[in-house]
Amino acid sequence: MPTTFTPNGDGNNDEMPVFGWGIKELISYQIFNRWGEKIFETNDINEGWDGTFKGVEQNPDIYAYKIRAINWNEEEMAKEGFINLVR
Repeated sequence: MPTTFTPNGDGNNDEMPVFGWGIKELISYQIFNRWGEKIFETNDINEGWDGTFKGVEQNPDIYAYKIRAINWNEEEMAKEGFINLVR
């Protein structure tokens, strides 16, 4: 996962999808704000977070993510980290 994205409508880095080689199925992809509130969730590998919550642009900040996926060996993988939203 990249560490920074810039959802500013210029067509570059406007969404933060799950990237990864060997992902067969996305179980869950969640984004949390600094207060631990879940502000995005999907299980669609083609859907990425666009930097909004309930249609409102979120402030530049650091957000936590959690990803759970199944790889081609049918093993469950989990990853957690942080993403920096820059406007």
